[in-house]
Amino acid sequence: MTMRSGDDWALRANLQLCGSVPPPTYADLRTAAHLQTFDVRDGGAALWGDSGRLFLVNVFHQSQGKQSDKPKEQVLKHVTLDPPLQSHEAAEVEQIKINTNGSQALLLAKNWLKVLRLPVQSKRNPQSLQRRTEADSSQRFLVRFEDGSEQEVTLKEDELMKDQESVLEQVKRRVAPGKRVAFVSREQSVAAVRAVGYFANVRHAAWHPLSDTHIVVLSDAEEIEMFNTQQDVSKPEQRHRLDFPTKARATGAFSTCFNFGASLQLQQQQAVQMQTAQIWDAFTCYVLRSDGAVYALCPLVPYDCCVSKMFIQMLGSEVDAQIAVCKQKIETAGRLVAGVDTGTA
Repeated sequence: MTMRSGDDWALRANLQLCGSVPPPTYADLRTAAHLQTFDVRDGGAALWGDSGRLFLVNVFHQSQGKQSDKPKEQVLKHVTLDPPLQSHEAAEVEQIKINTNGSQALLLAKNWLKVLRLPVQSKRNPQSLQRRTEADSSQRFLVRFEDGSEQEVTLKEDELMKDQESVLEQVKRRVAPGKRVAFVSREQSVAAVRAVGYFANVRHAAWHPLSDTHIVVLSDAEEIEMFNTQQDVSKPEQRHRLDFPTKARATGAFSTCFNFGASLQLQQQQAVQMQTAQIWDAFTCYVLRSDGAVYALCPLVPYDCCVSKMFIQMLGSEVDAQIAVCKQKIETAGRLVAGVDTGTA
């Protein structure tokens, strides 16, 4: 396979990710967690189980294990939801989407959205941001048996530090006798759960590429709504009515999904080669209709998002150039009109 530099950034990233995760890793995780859906972002995977549990795993870390006398234990980590989802809500989840920095996840169902605030990993001290128990020295584990039942086991800090036996073996010794253990996961944190907006039918939703805290939603109301997770997510920060031409509305077509233009990072890398029409692509949302038509909504920009000074200067130069062209056209048209009036007189 030959790939040109510049236009292969997304493909190369996906190939690197796929090549780093051995197939048995996902196969084992899927069986253990009763996987319903999952998402991967920068090597961190979030897996949603059918029992309404959220599991986290670093797929890069698992695939890059070094040879050693004692293999590193592969323990899933789970996040407890607060408040927990009802059983019917857990079954309704169709997708989970992680934001760019892995601090939040979005749960998507047909008629509702919920946002979860995830624990942020620290490379120097992975435990620093974990939820502390009142004793500040214990760790909870979830044990799931082959018959589908579950049991929680708590180990004290001194028990976790023992070298005589593995943590998994300690946990298994404390479960109900006579049951076969399917998997064990370590509790990492508690994730706060909030409902996003109010919808009759959610057609598409995604994190905005220019912000880790903004969610864009397309509903059956033919509206694009943007929510800021740092504020009250029951109300949109922005609402854009998709007012299509009369001819397009007459066909009975409806909006099905959307996608964003080229990433800002890619545009900055290719600034020299970029054409004028492409500069605004990073701020454009493309909406696909059921009849195959595609419309562009521009600009769709989160409030308070950060953009590099260089790119702002590029936009400023482009706007100034367009204004100059418009002024020139107006002046030319004015001279033509004046000439016609003079000839008529």
